[in-house]
Amino acid sequence: MNKIPLALITGATSGIGLALTKMLLEKNYQVILVGRSAEKLQQVRTQLHNINIINCLCVDLAQPNAAHTVFNTCVEKTYYVDLLVNNAGVGVFGEFTEEPLTKTTNMLNLNITTLTELCHLFAKQMCQRQYGKILNIASTAAFQPVPYLASYAASKSYVLHFSEALNAELRQKNVKVYCLCPGATATNFMDIAGINQQEQGVFAKQALMNVEDVAKRAWRLINSNQAYTIVGFKNHLLAFLNRFTPRAVVTYFSHLMFKSMLKNK
Repeated sequence: MNKIPLALITGATSGIGLALTKMLLEKNYQVILVGRSAEKLQQVRTQLHNINIINCLCVDLAQPNAAHTVFNTCVEKTYYVDLLVNNAGVGVFGEFTEEPLTKTTNMLNLNITTLTELCHLFAKQMCQRQYGKILNIASTAAFQPVPYLASYAASKSYVLHFSEALNAELRQKNVKVYCLCPGATATNFMDIAGINQQEQGVFAKQALMNVEDVAKRAWRLINSNQAYTIVGFKNHLLAFLNRFTPRAVVTYFSHLMFKSMLKNK
């Protein structure tokens, strides 16, 4: 392990990714920031003005071979990543058959394929070094079907189960995999997904979680023996109740809630 641990963070220029970047810098990590906008990466680097930001990689992680581009750059520059944070992700909100297929495909490439490839590439290196941590960001949507966010919720379910399974595989090699499941958070996720701000409900402004609180919960997670955690008491409760409620009932009420939001899109 490096004297100063090194973290690589995807989706690092805003929201949870930026909050995690700030927190890890405070914890004396060196960081590599990954984002698709060179301008935003430079803005963050200038804003934080910290010598422990050792590189910014401008890569569109929704594109094929993006994970290899990131990993190969780290190999070329002899960066040995101690903590991989797979934070980058997007959602597509709307009727599945009415949304452009390319939007859904790009989302799945980002949320599932690139995340999986990054885990494979960096975990293999970590196993050789007999040390490493991976933090994958999922969502409370991982715990139930979500009509009108069908592909997004399914992709986050993949992230959760993949992370738990990988953690069980790699622990004997001193590589730990964690999964953080926040609920609706005050980020630009809803704007990108096409979800209008609500006055009431899970996406109401007053109901959104603070990115700094989510980052703090992530820090506790990666320093624990847990494989995953759900952020927020209400979210814990809903996920717990979902386990004992017939899936058809959960899907029915989820459909009603999100269909009402769809009318305002």
